[in-house]
Amino acid sequence: HQLPGQPMSKLSDRTDPSELIVTAQPNEYSLDDIPLSSNLFAVLFERPSNHGNLGSLIRSCDAFGVDALITTGHGVDPYDPAVIRASLGVIFHTRIIHVPSSTDLEQWIAHVREVVPGVQLVGTRAEATLSIFEMTLTPPLILALGNEAQGMGRRLEQLGLARRREAHREHTIVAALLAHIVEHRGAPVAERRPRPVPLG
Repeated sequence: HQLPGQPMSKLSDRTDPSELIVTAQPNEYSLDDIPLSSNLFAVLFERPSNHGNLGSLIRSCDAFGVDALITTGHGVDPYDPAVIRASLGVIFHTRIIHVPSSTDLEQWIAHVREVVPGVQLVGTRAEATLSIFEMTLTPPLILALGNEAQGMGRRLEQLGLARRREAHREHTIVAALLAHIVEHRGAPVAERRPRPVPLG
């Protein structure tokens, strides 16, 4: 279909929109799609509020072979155009799961603790006295990050975090944290990424 200039401008949030518009159906993942094994490595981001931070975190999760990025609560849509741009397209081959209900998340974590022996749920707190970089953290591991401005919610904290360590929420520090964890895990990054879905 050929559209005149005004509708094209309204469909794009850019000052100088492209001449082409492509529509696509993103992959839809659920918590059941996360492989539960002794190498489990997932990141949980509670109520993300910054588009750029979320896009950068998606890139970091892909680079360090995180099994899944889980977002929870009311926050930025991972498929917002600003997030997609910040992710540099990595979002299209990263397992991203949004869990709007805290009850569903709690039930999944309880299930993981039943079937994955030794899994750690590690939360970050800016006021913690011990740095996470002083610890040897190995999978199975779920790393929980709080909201950029308000930190971790009380309900998430009540899930029984295994450790609370000092960490800033800037994406560069989170990337360094993921790199620290990768040093101590076994599976190569390339083997942990979800396989692309063939077209046609």
